[in-house]
Amino acid sequence: MDLRSEFDAGLAYGQQIKSRFTAPRIDDPGLPFADALVCVSGSLFIAQWALSPLVPNALKIPPPSWLTAMSLPGGIDWRGIPYILSTIEHGAALAACWVLGALAASAYESEAFTGTWQTALTRTWKGGAFAIGVLIFSTQLSLYVSLSSQGLDPYTIPSQAGVDSNSAADRQILTTAFELICDCSVQAVQLTLFRLYRWADAQGPGKGTNQR
Repeated sequence: MDLRSEFDAGLAYGQQIKSRFTAPRIDDPGLPFADALVCVSGSLFIAQWALSPLVPNALKIPPPSWLTAMSLPGGIDWRGIPYILSTIEHGAALAACWVLGALAASAYESEAFTGTWQTALTRTWKGGAFAIGVLIFSTQLSLYVSLSSQGLDPYTIPSQAGVDSNSAADRQILTTAFELICDCSVQAVQLTLFRLYRWADAQGPGKGTNQR
């Protein structure tokens, strides 16, 4: 084995990965914005799932910790409107994770939406896997800071006994894990469907690699 050539190959590969973030090729400038809107719509879906009176109680989820109402002037009752700001803020954070994943998977290059549907799906899921990794890491860091600031043990392991004894740390960890699962599931489904739609739209007559 030629160690020098292997080192040069590894260095070149590292530079290639770095360039995906520092000098990305974005063939459709509008696609990152469309992706971000899909992420925000995912947060709106979860908010509706938790708050809408049309959803049967048996199917509702507990309101996520990020779903907080903003203050309104006295006497004004706008139902779900006060929750819009926190929902958009959460969706923007998820969009930031996805954009990093899409850059890592080269999901903004034309091949990701004008090639085969298998390529479109593969790059979407690769980007999603990276985005989920970023989301899990940031969630763990935020949870660690939150528990530590409350004087709780951030290294506790949730157990049935802990939950039954109303352990605050265990409840917060389990709640955060549930919210993380909901976010990942909803975003995965919506981004997959949107990227497949974007691929199908690019296959129309006369479109090819045209930018939208």
